[in-house]
Amino acid sequence: MSNRKWKFTFIDAIIVVFVVVLAVLFAKKLMMAQRLTFQDTELEIVLRAEQQYPFVLKHIRVGDLVYQKGSLSPIGQVVRVSVKPATAIATNLHTGELTERIVPDRYNVYLTLTTNGIVSLNGNVIVDNNVLFVNKYLVVHTHRVYLPTRVISIEDKG
Repeated sequence: MSNRKWKFTFIDAIIVVFVVVLAVLFAKKLMMAQRLTFQDTELEIVLRAEQQYPFVLKHIRVGDLVYQKGSLSPIGQVVRVSVKPATAIATNLHTGELTERIVPDRYNVYLTLTTNGIVSLNGNVIVDNNVLFVNKYLVVHTHRVYLPTRVISIEDKG
């Protein structure tokens, strides 16, 4: 009998199994990536700027583009502006009770923005590569004014 020039050894079997496992892992990863494609959705975000001076009210208008501080692309457009008198919580020194009182000559400004973004798997909203969530501090600006704001609500309009 003639000797074979090529033999299938145990090391060859390990290499074949390793290549098959890598191919299966790559296929699973590719299928997962295809399932995780996110669609842009229309979002309505409400921001609150607290205790602003009266001159600020003239500089915020419906239709203004709103930018995040340091960004060149807008994160949304103002569709509604509402103003309420600012309040502050004070402590009564005699009784220890908390009382809410109106701050003179200051206003809380509520901005409602519409924007396009994606909703992540855990429910957070991603707009302009930034994750937005309720109570996030966000410095926004229009072409006329900078405003330190907090995100009050985020609603998915689909």
